[in-house]
Amino acid sequence: MPYYLTSVADLPHPHTMGERPHPDGTRSNCPLALEAVIRTLGHHPGQDGYRTLFAREDIAERRRSCDVHSGDWTVALPTVTAFLEPFPASADTATIASAARIHPSFAALDPADRRLALALLSYSDSLRVYVNGHGHRETIGQHRICWARTAGITAVPMWFDATTVAPPRDAVLLQRG
Repeated sequence: MPYYLTSVADLPHPHTMGERPHPDGTRSNCPLALEAVIRTLGHHPGQDGYRTLFAREDIAERRRSCDVHSGDWTVALPTVTAFLEPFPASADTATIASAARIHPSFAALDPADRRLALALLSYSDSLRVYVNGHGHRETIGQHRICWARTAGITAVPMWFDATTVAPPRDAVLLQRG
């Protein structure tokens, strides 16, 4: 199955976002990284705890200044959706990601927007929903989904394949070629 534009409201909240150290080894300032949440709450929050943290204004303010978040969704998202349209539904993530790296529409973006756009089309780390061993829905790409929620983005391109849950009924197919 291909990429679908999927409502962020349909996606699970984070379950164990990593702290994402910077190249120099310093920690990110992500307030929702699991390590930061445990330092704040003293325990693992689970998805319900993360949902509650997303509603807290003090955390929302810190999310907006998170140094893991970069790139302008209003620039990256239209570039990604327009790029995906001519691909057939059978195209895989490796083919798509390879084509994106050399496509002129991505080259024209500023570096932060380009990183975000290409991260949305990563062949090995595409945004995905899966069911864990306990039967709970979880996501790959938690920081990107967090950034989308923080930026007020209502839908993101999610990859669905035979090993994931089916796309929601209102998800919009992006690959129409």
